[in-house]
Amino acid sequence: MEYYLNDLGYQVQAMHLSEELVTVISVWCGAVVVEEIDPLDDTKRYPALNVQTKEGVKRASLGDYILKHHDGSFDVKTPNHFMRNHRPLEP
Repeated sequence: MEYYLNDLGYQVQAMHLSEELVTVISVWCGAVVVEEIDPLDDTKRYPALNVQTKEGVKRASLGDYILKHHDGSFDVKTPNHFMRNHRPLEP
């Protein structure tokens, strides 16, 4: 888990979803592990997470970032959105 500042100046905790961290992240944020099926090849399946957010359940696919906000709520962001709006917090 790493700490970042968002574009509003708030500190968030974030984890980058990878196959190796699916279980760790699901425990951290209380998400349900699900399986995504490749729409072009139904023999390919990938782990994903259903994360409870303030807006309802959001799907986190491999490569997405799961954020924990200062108020304890979680959210899911694509890599592009995350990189544009967050910067690492200096130690």
